[in-house]
Parts: sequence; structure tokens; C-alpha cells
Amino acid sequence: MKLKRNLEMSEILDQLRFASEVASEDGRKKKDSSYLITNIVFMGMGEPLDNLENVGRAIEIMEDQAAFGYSRRRITVSTCGVLDTLLSLPEWGNPNLAISLNAAENSARDKIMPVNRRYPLHKLFSVLKKYPLERGRRITFEYILISGLNDSLEDAKKLVNLLRLVPSKVNLLHLNEFENLPLARASEEKAEAFRNHLLTNGIQTNVRPSRGLSIWAACGQLASQTDATGNN
Repeated sequence: MKLKRNLEMSEILDQLRFASEVASEDGRKKKDSSYLITNIVFMGMGEPLDNLENVGRAIEIMEDQAAFGYSRRRITVSTCGVLDTLLSLPEWGNPNLAISLNAAENSARDKIMPVNRRYPLHKLFSVLKKYPLERGRRITFEYILISGLNDSLEDAKKLVNLLRLVPSKVNLLHLNEFENLPLARASEEKAEAFRNHLLTNGIQTNVRPSRGLSIWAACGQLASQTDATGNN
């Protein structure tokens, strides 16, 4: 997928407005007042830090009590680690920070995320150690488990050593497989062993359940499939 353009601030906010309206309507139909948008994550087939001004202005309005009124602890920006702008993120409302990591050594991360060739792990963590975290806050690291590539116990050991450099917590995710993808999700046994090793070593770890497998709902999958098939 090639870059087409950045979203404007108004387009970002309109996604939240639309999602809030849909959730409220569903809640009214089911007579359940809990149908609300409670957390916001900047994540998907784009890179938020490549569009920091529009993302940042949108965050400020999301946090404004005269607008959406969200707490900054309810807003997370997920990035592959664009080091040119990373340390500027706290200036825009100081949201939570999440890093798409997916490997604990450069050779594996190069294969999964080519951006690692520009921002390798030692440079990434050198910057993260300078990131201004408020007391009690941690950086979230997202780690998609891929069979035979980053899911071994040795990979888990390397990850523990890496994450000891900064206050950390981990979201482990299963790969959303789809047709013609030359990668496979890790087995449940390996995922459990990986998680247990992190927990045993004091790393707060959650395993996120897979959702949207039938509709290509992982980051960028639907758009890439649409480009490949020509169907909407």
C-alpha cells in the first residue's frame, strides 16, 4: 500500500463523532446506556507521527471539556517509532504511547517492519528512555506473535531484556491470517509459554483476543484486499 494522503484534523474527529453516534444508537435500541466510546487509539494502516500536527490538534479537541471531554489516559497513540517526531508527542495533550514492536532483535524486525532499517531497536530505545512519562504510566508495546519468526521462548527472553530499559507493559496479539499471507499465527501453546515468561519476569502482559477475522479487520487488511481484488 502506498501513501495517498494524510487525514485532516476534521476527518479524524469525524470518525470519533460517527462512532459515538453509532454506539449511542445501538445503546438506545438495546436499552443499554453502557454503549459508549470510552477509549480512543490512533492505530491502523497509517502512521500517526507522520501526521503529528493534525493528530495532535485532534487530541487536544478530544480532551477539551467543551468538546469531547476525554481524559488523556483514555487516548493512545500507536506508532512504529518515528523518532523524528516521537519526543514531540507529549506536547499535544500527552496521550498514552504504544509502540508496534513485534520483535526483539533487528533481523526479525527488519522482516516484519521495514521501517526498522531506518529506526533500529537501539535507536528506538535510546529515544524511549528519554520519553517524559508521568509517574505510574508505562509505554505499551504491541507484539504480534508470528509462527517461526518471533514466537519462541528465546524471543521472549530477548524481549524481557529489551523492555527492562523502560517502564513497560505488553499487548500480545495473534496474527490475523488471510488468503495468500505467507505468515501463520503462533500456536496457543507457544503464545501461552511466551506470555508466562514475560509475566514471570515482571512484565505486565495481556493477550488480546482476535476479532474481525472474517472481515479482514486487522490494520490495513481490508484496504489491501480491496486494492488487490478491485472490489469495494
